[in-house]
Amino acid sequence: MLPIDASEGSCPRTRTALRSDVSPSTAPAAAGAGWFPCSHLVISSRWSFHGHATDDSRKFVTTYQATFHGQVVARSDETVVVEGNRYFPPDSVESKFIQRSWMKSLCYWKGVASYYDLDTGAASERHAAWTYLHPSPFARRIRGYIAFWPGSVIVEAV
Repeated sequence: MLPIDASEGSCPRTRTALRSDVSPSTAPAAAGAGWFPCSHLVISSRWSFHGHATDDSRKFVTTYQATFHGQVVARSDETVVVEGNRYFPPDSVESKFIQRSWMKSLCYWKGVASYYDLDTGAASERHAAWTYLHPSPFARRIRGYIAFWPGSVIVEAV
């Protein structure tokens, strides 16, 4: 086990250091070393911090909504946070406001992202939302979920 280094952070569940120097291609060599990203650190508003369902009667569920120029384009209590972006389930997004875009990008650990344009009638923005239709195994919890660019869409708890 690696020593915990405060500058890199540590996984509170396994108490191992989160290593940013290990990529998915070198992961087998680092197996058991707590390499980043820890799959159990994906946070969902429906699950506890470690991704396990809670039986606590004091469980707190938060509903989030995404607003674009005053129009609510998504609302859910089953969002997932990855790298600071809140992903909404596809059925919680108003399909009348999003249209598929030609834009694609590649994340080395999540896979290929497909983008959407937002258009509410009053305002529009190209490539303002994205999804991973076929994510890597590391990001399987966000398969099909949709995230929005923080600069153009306001995502907040309601």
